[in-house]
Amino acid sequence: MGDRSGRKMVLLLSVLLMGFSSLLMAFLPTYETAGIVAPILLVIARLAQGFSAGSEFGGALTFAYEIAGPKRRGLASSSVFLGTTGGFALAAICVGAVSSLLSEAQMTSWGWRVPFLVGVPLLVICLWTRSKVADTPEHDKSVQDGSVENSPLRTLLRTQSSSILRGIGLSSPASACLYMVFTYIGIHLVKQNDLSGTDVAWISAGVIGCITLLMPLYGMIIDRFGALRSYTCGTATCTVLISRFFS
Repeated sequence: MGDRSGRKMVLLLSVLLMGFSSLLMAFLPTYETAGIVAPILLVIARLAQGFSAGSEFGGALTFAYEIAGPKRRGLASSSVFLGTTGGFALAAICVGAVSSLLSEAQMTSWGWRVPFLVGVPLLVICLWTRSKVADTPEHDKSVQDGSVENSPLRTLLRTQSSSILRGIGLSSPASACLYMVFTYIGIHLVKQNDLSGTDVAWISAGVIGCITLLMPLYGMIIDRFGALRSYTCGTATCTVLISRFFS
């Protein structure tokens, strides 16, 4: 869709899907009131959130990469990660604040819905800002030249299959490290170290906040030393640190 309809269109659709799926999460019926319909709606909402997150990340990276000059692409791409990790930090702060204000019973009963409702004004803000953004010059040039692919996926699989496999292989270790740090470590601290969910939320907010602030530095390092070298060093370091954390 990004190749055929433009990067801007994908970013608009992704935030719409994310906003409405989060709103569905906020108003999900319980199993006691809706029976089997409740978990079915939960799975649908989570799948929609996953699809929108994937399209958002890929679309935003493509957008940033195409509008940046060749010497600043690492820094430009780091802004996408800054927004992503900043969102993780804000989510952790939101959960920590709500769980601090409510009792455990209130949090379990209805409080968990509050953070999803916070996403509604964010949806409005994102739609407004993205509607004001022009598409990338590269896509506009493709439209003017008449070189927009009718079947970009088919062409990609036919001409760049080895690059696709390399991309999957390169991104898998980093993605595993990312979700270990952002997601599983919090579960580990609750289950194995007997910390409360509120404590873990604030710890996560602090750690992810530090990562967010360092994103521009990571981008400048990539522009200075190259993407592959920086990626290899970062992934290797993260793997060693995570293995020590769980040992």
